[in-house]
Amino acid sequence: MIANLLNVVLGLWLVYAAVLDPAWASANNWALPLAAVVILALALWARASDHRKWQSSVNLVLGVLLIILSGIHWKGAAPPLLMY
Repeated sequence: MIANLLNVVLGLWLVYAAVLDPAWASANNWALPLAAVVILALALWARASDHRKWQSSVNLVLGVLLIILSGIHWKGAAPPLLMY
């Protein structure tokens, strides 16, 4: 439960960075991969204690997608609209 709450807080921070301050999100190449790793770690922690596993499964998939997108962004191949 605590891991799910921390994932919510991290998700709110990512939404703030993407919507209200996109220049900060695009300037910090380390923030998105770090957030993705934290999401994956929290999802694995939540998976061990949850009765219903679908929430942590969704977080695992979204963490992997964020790693892929941040890797594309790091190479400079992602358009700004995709990263928004």
